[in-house]
Amino acid sequence: TLLTERFHMRSHFEDTRMSGYVLLAGKDRKKLHPALDGERVSGCPVGTMDDYARQIQNVLQRPVVNETGVSGLFRLRLIVMMAQLSTGNVPEGTPVPPPPAVPPPPNVSGCPGWDPSEKLSAALSAEEAVSEQMGLVLRKAPDATVRVLVIDHIDRDATPN
Repeated sequence: TLLTERFHMRSHFEDTRMSGYVLLAGKDRKKLHPALDGERVSGCPVGTMDDYARQIQNVLQRPVVNETGVSGLFRLRLIVMMAQLSTGNVPEGTPVPPPPAVPPPPNVSGCPGWDPSEKLSAALSAEEAVSEQMGLVLRKAPDATVRVLVIDHIDRDATPN
């Protein structure tokens, strides 16, 4: 509303095809842990599969489209070794040390059902993290259909208060 009132912005959403990722339901559904009552409002890392796709999208800086068909609220986990993401894949033949065990995110200590002493392995790739930690599949999609915001018009200078 502020952008419309002050900058006279006009925009619309449209679907476009671009390179990205598709999040799919995997075979290992037991890794999906439904959220307990009250976890979402308590700040615990829970959400829908659309929320999880956005979380992965923020890490990869590429569009991620949820095509799991899975509904409900779940505990969301995504622990990836960020250095690997930023430097790309390790050259073939280079020995790769096993990923370190890491504690769950710090904000889960007050979450019912989360074990603060549980150690998870940080995955070497987002694809591996999604598979190992959530039992889902993340696939590269050279032509995923992504919903984007298109700005048709915006003034450079704001209308004064």
